[in-house]
Amino acid sequence: MANRAGPIGSQESQAAATVPGWAEHELLQFQRDFLSAGVIQGHGDELAVTENSGGANMTVEVGIGRALVSITPTLLEDNTPYLCPFVVTEVVELNITTADATFARKDRIIMRVDVATNPIGTASNISILEVLAGTPSGSPSAPALPSNAISLAIVDVPANDLAITDSQITDDRSYAELNSGVLASIARSSDLLTTQNDAPTWLGTITGTNTLTGTATPTRTSYTAGMRFAFIAQFSNTGAVTLNIDGIGAVALVGPDGEALSAGDILIGGIVEVRYDGTQFVMTSPKQSTSGGIGGNDNGLPQAELIVSRWYLDEASGTREDAVSSNDLTDNNTVTSSAGIDQLNATSPLSAQFTRSSSEYLSAADNAELSITDDMSISLWLYPDTTPAGSAVHAIVSKWDATTNLSFSFNYENGVFKLRISPDGTVPSIVDKTITATITEDDWSHVVLVYDASAGEIKLYVNGVQVGSTATGAPTSIFDGTAPIRIGADTAGSNTWNGRMQDVILWNAELTDAEVFYLYRLYTQPKEGLPTT
Repeated sequence: MANRAGPIGSQESQAAATVPGWAEHELLQFQRDFLSAGVIQGHGDELAVTENSGGANMTVEVGIGRALVSITPTLLEDNTPYLCPFVVTEVVELNITTADATFARKDRIIMRVDVATNPIGTASNISILEVLAGTPSGSPSAPALPSNAISLAIVDVPANDLAITDSQITDDRSYAELNSGVLASIARSSDLLTTQNDAPTWLGTITGTNTLTGTATPTRTSYTAGMRFAFIAQFSNTGAVTLNIDGIGAVALVGPDGEALSAGDILIGGIVEVRYDGTQFVMTSPKQSTSGGIGGNDNGLPQAELIVSRWYLDEASGTREDAVSSNDLTDNNTVTSSAGIDQLNATSPLSAQFTRSSSEYLSAADNAELSITDDMSISLWLYPDTTPAGSAVHAIVSKWDATTNLSFSFNYENGVFKLRISPDGTVPSIVDKTITATITEDDWSHVVLVYDASAGEIKLYVNGVQVGSTATGAPTSIFDGTAPIRIGADTAGSNTWNGRMQDVILWNAELTDAEVFYLYRLYTQPKEGLPTT
């Protein structure tokens, strides 16, 4: 067959003169090059085989769905394999042959295409759902799968059986997937785009102290100038460092200044970004020994210089200390403690336990540091003991008091997170922006709120990923009021939280997607592994 080019979907003849189209058999062959045979997921019941819905008997039902069946037709050009679409639009009932009186057997439920009939034609008998009856035996096995068919289920038929139930049906479906060659091509394209777009690729595994080894996805076979990678350090370095990715070979990893690294330039738990310059890897992130680092109060956090306060909330009771500044939190109505979630590089075995019925919350008096009027980000771990019902407001972090002293209030209300902002401190100017995101009751969720003042936009992240759409139309500034900062409450200690909180961090800055993801991985990386893309 001659090389073809033309608009996919056209039924134009091969004999067409100028812009040739694609005949249907060519489309089927094109489809085969990209997909494997199998059931197509997400349609109807995905051709599931079940007992008769009207009551178990010697029949089974095949549910609605779609599939691609690999066929080798004799009536199509080239006599080569194609993928034939198979659509079931209503539940089909199939009869199971009467059980043997002595031995059990196994039957196979299949979808088959009759290749003796041209599938381009209008014949209706080319698509067949059928039961292949097995041979009764003391050790029965299902019939072999014939050509031009896919298997849906295996049915056990005991001797003297009178009804087939779901317990006798074993799912035997396989699903249509992208061919491995296509996936490899996509991976290569993704790798190229990653380099072109200057985005770092996360190393899925990183080991070593000074002699670092890592793996990337997709796997690299050589280093190319401009390649960028990122990883979370498992150890603090004690001297000069080399990096070996995917076994290509160890090359020097140097600082942003091109000089060999000194002890502590990479610290455990720190995020490291590097670029290959053609001969060595150069750090594009700051040396951690000169940027606060894991051992400092900022704990290696992004935009550390713009952190206003960080409250671990790991004290058993009483005052909760600010690890960054002097904004210690006063305990109101006896906030207790419960088990917390461990961080990779700053274990916090306890968390603050708030009991709503006792109106418990924590607070710090207003000062210039806490009076954020521009960009703002709040990161914390939440563990709701109960899900707020109806319109009940559970305050998370606020600076919100009276009717003329309103700045912001970050709340959770029955599956909806809400940020309330007043640009002038009064009720009429309040703008509420909500983002729907459900967090699990009696479990930990990492929640980050990011407010971009200049754009009037709000983003919400749960467990490292943005949820919902970016909320727009928010005020472009926050009122500089005198209300205290409150953790777990808003106006005068009302709308208190019910559950636990841990590691509340407040920035007067807008965090990026990557920085939010890093915060989440500080806690989850030891349990879940590193990101691979």
